[in-house]
Amino acid sequence: MKSKLDELLDDDEIFAVDAISHDVGMMINKHGDAVDYVILEYADRFDAYFNLYDEGEAPYRNILVKGSSKSKEVARSIANRKLNNEYEKK
Repeated sequence: MKSKLDELLDDDEIFAVDAISHDVGMMINKHGDAVDYVILEYADRFDAYFNLYDEGEAPYRNILVKGSSKSKEVARSIANRKLNNEYEKK
């Protein structure tokens, strides 16, 4: 099974079309989990995608969230808040 972020990246006909630049990496969330991220810059906004994926290991999470804003930091903050909300539901 692929992560939801990998599935988005594979759809090159619609994902990141018209993006000016991008930032890709991995971070550790406040719970100690590795989170993959992609941040896309467009002319009018930033889209931040955060994906928590357990790669077939328990507890089998595959959570993808998106934050959008005119500011890169605000987009990251929105995505982080959404990820924390989803994390707490599980």
